[in-house]
Amino acid sequence: MKLSGSGVTQTLATLANGLDNLKATQQQAALAFLEHTSATKEAEAANGTVQAQIEKAQKAYKDLAVELGGHLEPVVKHVVSSTALFAKALLYSIRFALEHKRAIVTLAVALAAYTTGLVITTAWQKRALAVKLLNIVADKAQAAWLAIKTAATTGVECCFGAPYLELRKSDHRTDSL
Repeated sequence: MKLSGSGVTQTLATLANGLDNLKATQQQAALAFLEHTSATKEAEAANGTVQAQIEKAQKAYKDLAVELGGHLEPVVKHVVSSTALFAKALLYSIRFALEHKRAIVTLAVALAAYTTGLVITTAWQKRALAVKLLNIVADKAQAAWLAIKTAATTGVECCFGAPYLELRKSDHRTDSL
């Protein structure tokens, strides 16, 4: 320490006075070490403050964010690359449409005309089918009426004979006069 004279005496006196304090602190530390309480109490005191709880929560949140980021990284990369591909496809589609707008409009008009023609043709075919069905019904009704008329005439001839029919014919001739 390179002290001389009175400085040495004063330093040794100060150390001697603090020797009792040093021994007491050493004994307390040795006892706490044996009981394992000193470190525990200090840790509890440090962890018990509000600031320490906030710091622990922030650390847990950061750890969770890092872990979640690690798991989500492939998904985010895929979403970003897919979005970029979609944007490129959209850009190329717009460019194509602008470059070929006349052909696209012509094709759209032709397709609309073709579709309209199909609709009209289908409507006429349905109408023609309905007319055919009505003709078939009319023909069957006419055939049924002819059968009824024939049956009635045959029945009258059977019941009353031919003179009755001749009488009816003559009544019609006189009615027309």
